[in-house]
Amino acid sequence: MKMPSGASVLAAALVLCACASTSLDTTWRDPTYTGRPFTKVLVVGVTDNAENRRIFEDTVVRELKNRGVDAVASYTLIPQESDVKRAKVIEAVKVSNADAVLATRLVGVRTEVTEMPVRPSDVGAIDFYRDYAPMAPQPTIQQDYRVATLETDFFDARTGKMVWWGRSQTFPTTNVARVSRELGESVIGSLRSAKLL
Repeated sequence: MKMPSGASVLAAALVLCACASTSLDTTWRDPTYTGRPFTKVLVVGVTDNAENRRIFEDTVVRELKNRGVDAVASYTLIPQESDVKRAKVIEAVKVSNADAVLATRLVGVRTEVTEMPVRPSDVGAIDFYRDYAPMAPQPTIQQDYRVATLETDFFDARTGKMVWWGRSQTFPTTNVARVSRELGESVIGSLRSAKLL
């Protein structure tokens, strides 16, 4: 499968995962932020693919609303995916009365290599003792797989200051809705634990 270019950011970024395989592995919270939890979030999918952006934003908005947090998808206020620039986001914040902005983008895709055990062709001839003997040699094959890295930034819309950041890993796929749901669940969970939602 051909991966999107770096310019298609979340288009590929949201092109991710296979089965609950999106994991939030690193987070940061601004230790100086002591304000109240945010109550209305503008969700931004940073991509040049309109359909992926819509699916991502709608999914994360739904995940937020399911947890009692008001949210709005940026594409409803900034319809052109190439127009999601700072001035447009500021304008969308004012129009929507959002007090926070959550933006996600793809930052890279890398190839990993792992050794996978395989069964020999005469698998039926193996008995229990030989199969589980500690020194029994186990044939392996080398397996390549791709991992996409996503970054999510959470901003205080009133000051423009970042108050939370997270990095997630996932497997590239075309199931944008599934990845968006998994990403939304993990990010929202972390934001709530950090008392930002």
